[in-house]
Amino acid sequence: MPWENYHREQFIRSIAAEIKNEGGLVICIEPTILSIFNILKYPERIISWIKGKNKFRKDGSNIYVTHAKTFEHILSSSRFGFLSFINSKLLKRQIRKILKKVNGEIVKYVWVLHRPELYFLVGNTGEAGAVYDCCDDHILTSDMNQKKVSGNREREKKLSEKCNFVIATSNKLFSRNKGYNPNTYLVENSYNFTRAETDENAVAMLKEIKGPIAGYIGIIRGWIDFELLEYVLHRNSGITFVFVGEIYKDSVQKMRELESKYPNLLLTGRVNYNALPGLLKYFNVGIIPFKNNEFMESVNPNKFYEMLSCAVPIVTTNIGDLKSTYGDICKVADTKEEFSRLVNDIMNMSEAELKQLKTKMFEISSISTWQSKSKIFHQLLNEHILNK
Repeated sequence: MPWENYHREQFIRSIAAEIKNEGGLVICIEPTILSIFNILKYPERIISWIKGKNKFRKDGSNIYVTHAKTFEHILSSSRFGFLSFINSKLLKRQIRKILKKVNGEIVKYVWVLHRPELYFLVGNTGEAGAVYDCCDDHILTSDMNQKKVSGNREREKKLSEKCNFVIATSNKLFSRNKGYNPNTYLVENSYNFTRAETDENAVAMLKEIKGPIAGYIGIIRGWIDFELLEYVLHRNSGITFVFVGEIYKDSVQKMRELESKYPNLLLTGRVNYNALPGLLKYFNVGIIPFKNNEFMESVNPNKFYEMLSCAVPIVTTNIGDLKSTYGDICKVADTKEEFSRLVNDIMNMSEAELKQLKTKMFEISSISTWQSKSKIFHQLLNEHILNK
């Protein structure tokens, strides 16, 4: 995945901080730039590369980012044997050159792979070990287009079996991979606000709002239930629904249509991660209006923990494990009508009820930081790979 806007960025940063004192570093490998895939779907990535924005670079004290110097998009390798052979050799050579450049004393490296299509790398690049970071259900897609992931069930089984251990972000993903690899662990998502930042433009927009705010944070794309969103916008004209985040190109037209139709919808645009707490404090309710489908059964959204950390009461659709695990601190809706009602229920809570709810939320968030999850990851890394 491209490093910019990657949803595992904060976890990666926490892992980098965790291994820093041992002289460890993280190399994030972005997809190949010059590929048919990018030409057809993401020509802006090629333009960015031409402008020099995707060259080898350092991000933080021990994180390095580069694009894969492979033939075609790396995920295509799983479908063509000759590509998997060539690209595994190219990546091995590229990593060795990077390690020699940044720290000639490092001789061991570990793959942390997030897609089943990358199974062909394990055991073929001279790595010390491999981890499957199962953070989404990659045998499905959010729009339930099975053609995109055809064959991934078998590829995931191969990857899981070949890896030293697996971490999964939801019970569904955990259970499936536990059947392939006994060294599978449930490590949920989290939050990582490390410093205070302010987005003055976004703050000014929120300060001008008269009345209660229901807010969303994060990428705005096709996993949003737009039918539900339009329903709550129509039924709650006295509530301003604020969406903080970049609009993915598959959702621009729909969001602009809703924005022009409903004056109680406000779009702030993209905001830096550490500026989010400064906006969350204006939210009366945090909303997660995701679609309900088979893919969403395994979703464990970062935004839930980010809202939790700021004690913003949450209304969500029935996705992932939120109802079974956190049903006592968030409101979970099965229908658009129930979603609208629950938003209003929170708006009408007494001060005593809100205080009690927020106390519970702070208790959970205090043990749900990315720092705590990265320590677990580090322990597993030592147990299953580095200290064996």
